[in-house]
Amino acid sequence: MVFLSCASIRGGLMDGEVTVEVKNYRGESEYFRAAGSESSQKEAQFIEVGVIHQDPKTNAYLVELPMETDSGARRIWVPASAIVVNEPSFA
Repeated sequence: MVFLSCASIRGGLMDGEVTVEVKNYRGESEYFRAAGSESSQKEAQFIEVGVIHQDPKTNAYLVELPMETDSGARRIWVPASAIVVNEPSFA
């Protein structure tokens, strides 16, 4: 399993959803909505993603997000430092 570190998880527009912020490779924010509550997501600052490709020059990862972002992207480039392989430690 591969996880992406989230910059923030906040309450969503409706009950039962949250707004997730992730940073792309250039440090720009991308936002998307996901099911859940803000209180249940406080510990989980990671989302599961699919890895499409890793660029050998920059070491950046092209990942597929679980939902389309507000900008319309479903796949974004992220820095390797934002990727966690296997289960992230929530301690």
